[in-house]
Amino acid sequence: MNPLSSGTYNVTINQLNATQYSVAVSGNNDGRLVADGTGPQKHSVGRISVGFLRANNTYIGINEAGSNGGTNSGAGFVGSAWVVAVNADVVRFNAPAEINDVAQFGGNAFTGLITLAAGETPARITAALQNGTQQWYTEGTNFGGQGDLTPEPASLALALPGLLPLALMLRRRKRTEEV
Repeated sequence: MNPLSSGTYNVTINQLNATQYSVAVSGNNDGRLVADGTGPQKHSVGRISVGFLRANNTYIGINEAGSNGGTNSGAGFVGSAWVVAVNADVVRFNAPAEINDVAQFGGNAFTGLITLAAGETPARITAALQNGTQQWYTEGTNFGGQGDLTPEPASLALALPGLLPLALMLRRRKRTEEV
């Protein structure tokens, strides 16, 4: 977040299958309501950029044709489909006009679909929200930490058989200690 920005936005990214992710963005009811000595009023968001990174910090490619999104109406903003562009393996969603932005204090939301070029599991995800002179950014959320993606059900089903022997071993060890 640059020093001129104020307030926060909520970004949720969920894995739908091996190559597709949903993204949702909404404004939180915080930040400056009016410009003052500390900076300008919190602005709406007209560009959303999302990147998926491997463990070696290289980007996973995005399928531009398989990605789309837009806003719904609310809080004085009019819903519309947004323009999708891929730049340096980061997908960018751009509002066609400021009236189609994500409202800064809530009331409407952006929802979209991102399709990766290949079925790779990202190690990190970055997100940036922009408009005017303000930007909100996350360095990259790691899997396994706060705000991380929810694994798809098929991934969990594949992991369970591998974890079962560990659970049985711990159960056996606990019984031995009790005797």
